[in-house]
Amino acid sequence: SNTGIALAELGTSVRAFATVGDDALAGILRDLLRRGGLDPSGFEVVKAATSYSIVIEAPGSDRTFWHHVGANESFSGAGIDLDGLDVLHLGYPSLLPGTLVDQGEPLRRLFSRARAANVTTSLDLAVVANPTPASRTWWSAFLAALLPLVDVLTPSRDDLSSARGQRFGAEPQALCDAASELVELGAAVAMVSAGGAGVGLATGDRARFAAAEGVVSALGSEWFDQRFWTAAARVGGPISTTGAGDALTAGLLHALVEGLPPRTAIQVAVDTAARRIERRP
Repeated sequence: SNTGIALAELGTSVRAFATVGDDALAGILRDLLRRGGLDPSGFEVVKAATSYSIVIEAPGSDRTFWHHVGANESFSGAGIDLDGLDVLHLGYPSLLPGTLVDQGEPLRRLFSRARAANVTTSLDLAVVANPTPASRTWWSAFLAALLPLVDVLTPSRDDLSSARGQRFGAEPQALCDAASELVELGAAVAMVSAGGAGVGLATGDRARFAAAEGVVSALGSEWFDQRFWTAAARVGGPISTTGAGDALTAGLLHALVEGLPPRTAIQVAVDTAARRIERRP
């Protein structure tokens, strides 16, 4: 929802898909999304509690998330109507266990279906809670199998570190290396963020962009074989970092839809994140 609302604020039309419960929280969610400029007509109602998170943001410490999966347990993406979409963005598969059954086959089916419908695919990750060596092996194999179907990937370095068991640094070179590794695994555009330490971008070659669909396949040659770091935007009065990474993703997706060149696109992304930090979530 954070990514969708930020996209709507940038002028991009957004339709939201989710599995929600038959409870009051689902109604509140629909109302919040409509007020944010989103179309929640893609919601599917199931007999379960609507998913929610409680974010603890104590002074002087990192955020803590208390998350209830709820209705997201049954979300697989099978009911998503791709008709009329330019980009399909899916956030946080680690919080959508229904997409990960059978070694992640539901998510691969969804992204394969999007590719067949000429829709650009976009994926954002979340920190994997309580990772183990076995789970990190699983996530590494899962991403290697999925990323050839992912046109745009926008994780944070913490997302990657928890999922894959590698400690990615926050230096410009390390962020660019992390993004390049994701491109080598199959993504066309990979942006890895590290909060105030900035973002690293890497992109695939001409052949990878030709294999993409939708707006990514239409991007010009200035997008091929890119690798660079961009500093985070200065924030005048930070209020909360909650949703900043989602806004960063929204800025990049909006720039891709608009066909902007890569350095301009990343600047739009970091500026969008900065505006999010300067206001209350």
